[in-house]
Amino acid sequence: MVNLLYTDEGRNLLKGYQLILYVAMLAFSATILGLMGNPMFNLFLIANTYKHPDPDQPFVPIDKVTNVTFYESLSFCAWGVTGDRTRGMHSTCRWVIALASVGLFFQFITLIFHLISQLARIPFDWAVEGIVNFFMMWWWFAGALSVMISKPTAYFQRRYDFGWEVSTIAAFTWRNLGFHFIEIYLSILTKYVGKRKLIQTEDEEEADYEGSDAHSAKSPKSV
Repeated sequence: MVNLLYTDEGRNLLKGYQLILYVAMLAFSATILGLMGNPMFNLFLIANTYKHPDPDQPFVPIDKVTNVTFYESLSFCAWGVTGDRTRGMHSTCRWVIALASVGLFFQFITLIFHLISQLARIPFDWAVEGIVNFFMMWWWFAGALSVMISKPTAYFQRRYDFGWEVSTIAAFTWRNLGFHFIEIYLSILTKYVGKRKLIQTEDEEEADYEGSDAHSAKSPKSV
């Protein structure tokens, strides 16, 4: 029996796992950007968004306002909202957008290199990949901490009806952090996996050696 860790099949299996993780991280980052960039989710609103004085009325874009006199022009960020800071911390929202944008860029580039490596049989330097993932792991760690620290309370999540969106962004930042950590481990494994020659285990080699000796002892001597 051949040890899978010493075959091309073993290496390709690891690369397949890495590709799946990169695609998942791309989806997470794109989802974060989509939630932050769409005004309908009320997470980050710029000055051309209007809010009715009645808290029960939704935020609406200017093109949806029927009577401007009943609305107030404002900018708003879901993160950092408190009773004293009703419009949140805009710097945190910009940071979340930058976090997902940079993450999306590096994840996309790494995914492309992986696909080229697999299709063209060009080795992808495990050390470079490990360094990129190490940087991105800490990048997402900083982002995840910022998101959790300035996360709005349950009261404001219910009031503005964005609890699901806030929880999704927080969860995806931590998942990207965890997946980049796994990618570091898989990158290191690929250095030791995937020999071009099938290598048998030591027990099998010893068994083959003993079998050949026994066969030689039973063979008649040539005259």
